[in-house]
Amino acid sequence: MKFLAPILLALALAGPAAAEVKLTTLPDRERVVVRFEDNGRVLVEEARTLTIDKGTTTVNFTWLGVNIDRGSIQLLGVDGVPFTVLRTTYPPDQGNSLSWEVSSANPGPAQVRISYLLDGLSREVALRAVISEGKSELSLRVFQRLINQSGENYDQASLQAAFGDLRDSPLASGETRQQLTAKFLEVPFTKRYTYDPAQGERVRVAYVLKNSAEGKLGSGILPAGKVRMFLQTGTSEAFLGEDWAQPTPLGEELELKIGDSKDLTVRRAVLKNRQEIVQRDHRNQPALWHQLQDVRFEVENFTNEVKTIDLVEHLQGEWDVLDPKQVLEKRIAPEQYEAVPAEANPAGDLSRKDANTLLIKVPVPPNRRVVFTATLRRMNLQ
Repeated sequence: MKFLAPILLALALAGPAAAEVKLTTLPDRERVVVRFEDNGRVLVEEARTLTIDKGTTTVNFTWLGVNIDRGSIQLLGVDGVPFTVLRTTYPPDQGNSLSWEVSSANPGPAQVRISYLLDGLSREVALRAVISEGKSELSLRVFQRLINQSGENYDQASLQAAFGDLRDSPLASGETRQQLTAKFLEVPFTKRYTYDPAQGERVRVAYVLKNSAEGKLGSGILPAGKVRMFLQTGTSEAFLGEDWAQPTPLGEELELKIGDSKDLTVRRAVLKNRQEIVQRDHRNQPALWHQLQDVRFEVENFTNEVKTIDLVEHLQGEWDVLDPKQVLEKRIAPEQYEAVPAEANPAGDLSRKDANTLLIKVPVPPNRRVVFTATLRRMNLQ
């Protein structure tokens, strides 16, 4: 071991004075497990064998040039001679050492685990999604980049992460290594179109994957990381865009934003604002009222297939929606439309995404425009 230098100091006490002092270097590590946690911390576990004397034994653990979180270091007996850790001491003038005082009724070997949190050893996750032209499925590869700036060499470590399979291999100080740790093929996805005026006037497009067995994923929580997306056309690939994926639990959706839509356009207008007085005070002034806002969405589909769009409205406090209506129109000239009442016009679906968000899902037939109107009522204002 190059940097860590634990030492076993055995004191055999006979009578009031020390009869003998044995200074023994701790054996090398027999096994090392390096675990990369999702919160960014790295847990290291070392397996060693100590020779424990009967009575009290002091184990001094020191390290040089290694970024160990001293308060996280623990000593645990796994097999062999049982012992009890009586106390842990941190020398005030030595930031890179500590000592354990252990007690055992019998002498002999003890298999122990020394664990600690290590700084300077990090992991970055990168995902690569390739979409085949004309298909609603993609391939997803997960790469993990390991960066060792800890000051410690791990000659043969078992590398573990919450997601993906890391190959066991040496990881030297100053080394950076990237591994392909998971691959998913023929993953189905859907396109999601979203219009949120809080994010601008454009329609956003995202690929939506389901982290489930049916979604050809479902092996665990998908990690956070940068996702680069490509469109495969024949033997070449075109870059579509990139997004930052959030941790995605089993059963949840992973949404990958790829940019703005050229298929759909949305125009939003506020037609009227007004108050509905609920209560007046003793001076006949409004004391409690509802705020009503008439809104209009014009959604036009320029493709030859049905597109469903999510229209988002942000509302504070207590609210509801009154008199939702929609009309289907076709373009007859630039900026001129006429209603087509004889054609099918699937109704939009209104739901509360959360306490402050209204979600309106509107299907738009091919080459048609849907005009959706409603009154948004914020209640009991004062």
